[in-house]
Amino acid sequence: IEGLNPKKAITIISDNPNEIAGKVTTLMGRGVTVYSGHGYYTKTPKEILYVVINKQEVVKLKRIVQTTDPAAFIAIHDVRDVFGEGFVDISKA
Repeated sequence: IEGLNPKKAITIISDNPNEIAGKVTTLMGRGVTVYSGHGYYTKTPKEILYVVINKQEVVKLKRIVQTTDPAAFIAIHDVRDVFGEGFVDISKA
C-alpha cells in the first residue's frame, strides 16, 4: 500500500546554505542533502538544500529559513512515502 507515510520535501536555494543546513540539523534534528547547481540565466553556482520533514515541522523550517535568509527560494513538495534513516525502515514497507 502506498501513501501511508506522507511527508513534505523542501527545496531551498539560498546565499547562506551552510547556515541554514546547520540550523536545520541542530534545531530540528533533520538531515539535509546538498546538491550543486547553477542558475540557468546567470550561470551563478548555487548549493541547493533538500530536506524531508513531517508536515507539522514546515512552519519551524520556514521560520529558520526566513530568519537566516529572507531572500531564499523555498519550494514545498508533497511526498507520498519516505523510507530510510529517520523515517520508516524500508524492510517494514
